Amino acid sequence: AIIDDFDDLERMNIDIVRIHVFDREISDGDGNLVPNEHLDLLDRIVAECDKRGIYLMLTPIAWWGSPGSQPNAFSRATPKQAMGLWPERWAAQANYLRQFLAHKNPHTGNRLVDEPCLALFEIINEPDYWTLEQIRKREPGNAYGEDPASNLRGLDGARAAWERFVPDPAWRTGEMYAWFRYDTIRRYIDTMVGAMRETGAKQPIAYFRTWWAGNPDIVRAIADSRADAFTIGAYPGGLPATPVNDAKN
Repeated sequence: AIIDDFDDLERMNIDIVRIHVFDREISDGDGNLVPNEHLDLLDRIVAECDKRGIYLMLTPIAWWGSPGSQPNAFSRATPKQAMGLWPERWAAQANYLRQFLAHKNPHTGNRLVDEPCLALFEIINEPDYWTLEQIRKREPGNAYGEDPASNLRGLDGARAAWERFVPDPAWRTGEMYAWFRYDTIRRYIDTMVGAMRETGAKQPIAYFRTWWAGNPDIVRAIADSRADAFTIGAYPGGLPATPVNDAKN
């Protein structure tokens, strides 16, 4: 099937493809890489890209589940909003990124970061964040978690980080929450970029934004981070105005 797909891509003169990596299929709870058929199929895709001169953009953390998910994969117990806002969950993500990028492809003999086809990395697909109202009311909303209990654990983790950031309840205002979210997301991006750079990765590393484009704290966190660029996905009706002059365009 991979060969057939690449034959079609060549006929269409496609010169770059983007792939979400289903991290839950190839990781455990601590972010260790789990070699299996899913990782082997990705290795075969990378080998075909090298062979045919097709560039590849990889998003190592897709977060989404699948029928082939490992029962204890690191993102399985973490709602998407908590991936960035719950610092205690960063270590597993960073460990996974290091091991994933340093993984040696048996079909090419190269580490992933050394593959000729690798043109661009994106840390995580479509990151999301809780609002202050959700934190205050302890209502995770559409947190996409495995179950309501994991959604609440993730929210409580982010809430604990928020309360450590502003110990005095009288100062837990909307303006201070924006500062907390700016600082936390910037440090999250820097931590993930740092883990990827430790493997020797020289490719540009991007961070995603779309429906949060109108939030100055999120835009500024990306602009002030170590990310080289941001990526923008489809947005019904066009992107909202961005109130902050963004340096990464």
